[in-house]
Parts: sequence; structure tokens; C-alpha cells
Amino acid sequence: MRKIVKRLEAAYGGRRSRDQILLAVLDGRQELHGSHIPDFLPILVERRARAILDAQDEARTAR
Repeated sequence: MRKIVKRLEAAYGGRRSRDQILLAVLDGRQELHGSHIPDFLPILVERRARAILDAQDEARTAR
């Protein structure tokens, strides 16, 4: 999971704190808990975390 957080920090670091990024990763991981596809879990968690962070950015922009 550290690698995912580091990649997301590189992508969102200027707009998001490390805590916000970590929370998105943990949320994505929780949503996929019990998944029967463990080999793909890291990429799926990263994609879900990116979706969460992007949605938060869109919500901020809409205000």
C-alpha cells in the first residue's frame, strides 16, 4: 500500500494532504475487502482511491 500512497502523493500532492490520500486508499481497500481477486487488489485499490480523490476535487470545483 505504501507504493500506492507514494504514486497518489505524486499525482495529488499539491491538492491533497498525505492524510487525505491515505484515507482514500483505506476507503478503497475497505470497499474491496474480501475480494476474490487478490492479484489485482493493489491496482483496484489505487483506481478506487483516484476516483474518490477526483470526485472530491469535482465537488470542490462545483462550489
